[in-house]
Amino acid sequence: MLVPPYPGNTSTFGLLTANLRADLSTTLLIRSDEDAAMSRLNEALVPLRERTIEALRRDGYEGEPAIEQRLEVRYLGQNYHRDILIAPEAPLDPAAFRDAIERFHDDYAAFYGYDQRDEIVEVVGLVVTAIGARAGPAAELRPGVSEVEAGRRPVYFRERGFVDTLVVQRDSLAVAQALEGPAIVEESLSTTVVPPGLQLRVHETG
Repeated sequence: MLVPPYPGNTSTFGLLTANLRADLSTTLLIRSDEDAAMSRLNEALVPLRERTIEALRRDGYEGEPAIEQRLEVRYLGQNYHRDILIAPEAPLDPAAFRDAIERFHDDYAAFYGYDQRDEIVEVVGLVVTAIGARAGPAAELRPGVSEVEAGRRPVYFRERGFVDTLVVQRDSLAVAQALEGPAIVEESLSTTVVPPGLQLRVHETG
């Protein structure tokens, strides 16, 4: 089990440091054997890509986003599709479309155990994702600074009853330090219990 630094604030910290992201999708019905397959696909892809990037811009991202594009693909007549990552460019060229179809066959075989390469393939949806990388604030780790001395107190464990247990402050633990349970690790935003028979070790990230 991993216990991150400041576990009570993990979701807030993640919100501040996570990349910005915009996802837009549209429904299609394009058969792989139709003459206008490429033109119809690009007619949907190009404006969807532009709208996805614009959605990211409205969130305040000003850099050059990374783009992911996926086709929702199935064999003609089936009910369920597979998501296939395609080239990030737009418009797509015929080679990129052929590559996507081949990867659909491979993905289908890996998932279901067989493929139907002679069957018509149908594109039923298109998804574009724009990802704006950003550098949020780094966690400030200060191991080994607590002036609160370790103590001991009886703690109840269901399998053992009351056990004399070490109680320490998290910021008094040094990187790579290990403790054998039972132990209680206290900090301002959380408490971690190390049951008897388990071990705690401080990772280099804190």
